[in-house]
Amino acid sequence: MDEEVGRQALKTAAIDRYGLDTQEDAGWLNYVAEVLDGLSLEDALSVMDEYVVHYRFREQKKAKSQYGMSGDRTGEGATPLRSIQHLVKPDDETAQRITVFSRYLAKIADVDKNVLRYRKNHLGGFMNIITEEKAEEWPDHPALQKVCLHLTRHYPWTEDEARYFVLCGGAPQAAKIMGKVQSRWNAPLGVAAHKFNLQTIHLEIPAWMPSQLVTKAYTILQRQAHGGRDTRRPKERNVALFDFVLERARVKFVSRDEYLARLELPGTWTDLMQEWNEVYGSGHPWHYTRPSNFGRDFWRGQQAVAGTKYALSGIPG
Repeated sequence: MDEEVGRQALKTAAIDRYGLDTQEDAGWLNYVAEVLDGLSLEDALSVMDEYVVHYRFREQKKAKSQYGMSGDRTGEGATPLRSIQHLVKPDDETAQRITVFSRYLAKIADVDKNVLRYRKNHLGGFMNIITEEKAEEWPDHPALQKVCLHLTRHYPWTEDEARYFVLCGGAPQAAKIMGKVQSRWNAPLGVAAHKFNLQTIHLEIPAWMPSQLVTKAYTILQRQAHGGRDTRRPKERNVALFDFVLERARVKFVSRDEYLARLELPGTWTDLMQEWNEVYGSGHPWHYTRPSNFGRDFWRGQQAVAGTKYALSGIPG
């Protein structure tokens, strides 16, 4: 019983921290909760920071293969936008405007030619609707799919929302705050090295939405992108140090016949530190005395710039 409680606590914390969906991501959440069983909640979430990046990357590849290059609302062939309305609570005035706008769209959709035709031919009358219980058993025949597709093209509704409207007459929420975090990993041909992870935030928000809600939505997704942590700007020194080493990286051919090559860090941390200190003398705040600190700040700069520790230095082995 205690194990089940611990797993559920981890899944609940992960959903809140990474903006996962209780249904769409249920399989992965169950798997990870089982794998990390026995760790403290803090330690498990720390490990999950790395897991969730790879999970999102895998889901994006799956979506690309399923939808091609235009399968979701963004037209980017990646994971579709999700509603984050529940994370961004609007003020009373905005909530009222959303409600009224949603009702307006439902009212004008009631007299849409395609809706009138479907209800007349399949529900027994121009304005007839059925109960939600009956709608759950209603067959998704081509006529229903056609009218729902028509509505999704002309209204800010999903297919499920359009189906609910046509059959039950309910007013789907029309003004949504939609968003997602997307990771783009490169897949270099040849030697398995030199990765980068470009994370981007995608938002879709009605133009009239108050700017403070837009800021809040962005901040929530930004925290999700950084594993639930607040975003901190990298130190200028660390970025400059990474650039310093990058400029001195040299090409090493693994196999010229197979066109396999990779970048290699030159010399040792001591050698690089001495060269760095020729620019930043003993009185400069960027001067180093310990190679270990120099190497540490390189790793920090590399992570900040490339989004992964497997960047210029590559993957061990």
